[in-house]
Amino acid sequence: MNGIRLIKIFIVGFFAVTVLILIQLINLTIVNAKTFDSLEISNKPRGIIYDSKMRPLVINIPAYTIYIDTQSVKMDGKEGTDVNEGYDRIFGVIGITKERVGDYLKAKRRTIRLAQNLSLDSYNKIREIKNEYGIRSIYGAESHKRLYPYNDIFAHVIGYMNKTETEGYAGLEASYENILSSANDNPKDLILTLDRDIQTIVRNEVLKTVAEKSPQSATIIVSDVESGAIIANYSYPSFDPNSPFEYVNNERLDRSIMSTIYPGSTMKIFAELAAMEQGVVNRDERFYCRGYYDYSPQTRIHCDYPHGNVAFDDILKYSCNFAIVTIAERIDRKFFYEYLKKFGFGEKTHVGPYRNEWSGIYHDLNKWHRFSRGYLAIGYDLSVTPMQLASSYLPLLNGGYKVPMHVVDSVYGGGEKISLTNGLKKERIIESQYSQIARVLLRKGVEAGSTGFRANLLNIDVVGKTGTAITEVIRGGANSKPEKYYQSIFIGGFPLENPKVSILVLLEDPQGNGARAAGRVATPLFAQVANQIIPYLGLGDEEIKTINTNEFLSLIPNIDGNET
Repeated sequence: MNGIRLIKIFIVGFFAVTVLILIQLINLTIVNAKTFDSLEISNKPRGIIYDSKMRPLVINIPAYTIYIDTQSVKMDGKEGTDVNEGYDRIFGVIGITKERVGDYLKAKRRTIRLAQNLSLDSYNKIREIKNEYGIRSIYGAESHKRLYPYNDIFAHVIGYMNKTETEGYAGLEASYENILSSANDNPKDLILTLDRDIQTIVRNEVLKTVAEKSPQSATIIVSDVESGAIIANYSYPSFDPNSPFEYVNNERLDRSIMSTIYPGSTMKIFAELAAMEQGVVNRDERFYCRGYYDYSPQTRIHCDYPHGNVAFDDILKYSCNFAIVTIAERIDRKFFYEYLKKFGFGEKTHVGPYRNEWSGIYHDLNKWHRFSRGYLAIGYDLSVTPMQLASSYLPLLNGGYKVPMHVVDSVYGGGEKISLTNGLKKERIIESQYSQIARVLLRKGVEAGSTGFRANLLNIDVVGKTGTAITEVIRGGANSKPEKYYQSIFIGGFPLENPKVSILVLLEDPQGNGARAAGRVATPLFAQVANQIIPYLGLGDEEIKTINTNEFLSLIPNIDGNET
């Protein structure tokens, strides 16, 4: 008897629960039908991204996702209308075929997404059709779509959204997804170190040079010397982040952090400073250049031409390979390895931080070969990203401090601004006297008769160095002859006495008329950009004082390490 009673209780309970579930389903259908008809489902907007002067670089615009509730289709229709005609008109607005809808319906889910990121105009047209034909099963959810009003100008830095506009896919949009995301209770905004106007100047000048020299790619990075803040960063080719997936990977690649180059003669200054610090070079020493340095009958490093007698402080002026390799061979291998390492070679800059930043190639000491010191001194046997090279020059200009490169200044939300730079620490890696010496030597790199003289400006003293790395490529078929491939670089800063700004210029494989070396193509672009941003930053109004070269060169140690 007890068993039969338990069975009866179970059956009664089972039917009671079933009835309750059915009632809930009916209620949900009625509630959903009302909601679907109203088309009023909203989401929070994603965080805004601003430049350093609080000008929005990214904005949100209304967008709509359209769904169909398959269980509500039976409720569709209005007397005197053909509901199928209404469906066809809605599908036409969405841009989807009936066959495609049929495929979606095979999934046998209650709610099926038909389209997303529709404009407000399309949304309103669908509402009109729904009302006209009494269609309740098709409804819209209001959300927001990213709009990048400056198109390609900030594309690589800011990045873009994934295809469904649900999360950041590249650039800062991806790196700061947790902060920007509309899924947060309180999406926050980003304030960058970039300056909209300087970035625009840089981009426009790059495109002018591209039209003239037809390089495969170009990159310019403008940095604050004291803080490491990125003021501008533009790479060509670029793309429109409003439709990023219409572009190939080569156009979407952020070359400032995801491509590597041979730095060429921009490395000479590091060999000079290392030799001075170790005390293996005399400031009065001269080097007789016959136009080459021989490691062996099979390994010869060439200069552009025989330089004859070259003074130590003129090595950068003439970019003499013979002199700098001679000096590099005197430097202790471990000392040289560690010296270059502390400038950041072989390490990511963590500038974004971006997810895909490359670290370049800087071989461990146990992998150095017989020619490593000489090759490194002229910018081979390692590879660097443009951002690494830009970062490595800042201690030479700012008194000897390695400063973290960064592009995000702060997070803003709920009326509160939270700085992200307070925790960034500068680290002294060379003494201030060597930073002063570096600026004097780099001034030689742009004075009259130097390889970088075209970087000189009219109203302010510049320091800097050219670098031209030449390799060979096969452009045609298997039977084609190798052709020279140029990576033309200039990196400089200003003003000489107290540098505020650094600019790196890189052109890969420039073509067009005339020479392709850095002194011909990279230095003019540097000057074109610098001449416009100097008055914008108010630097040209300051009294510019030229450092006394002889006074600063007197700080260079003798070969025995004693100062004079």
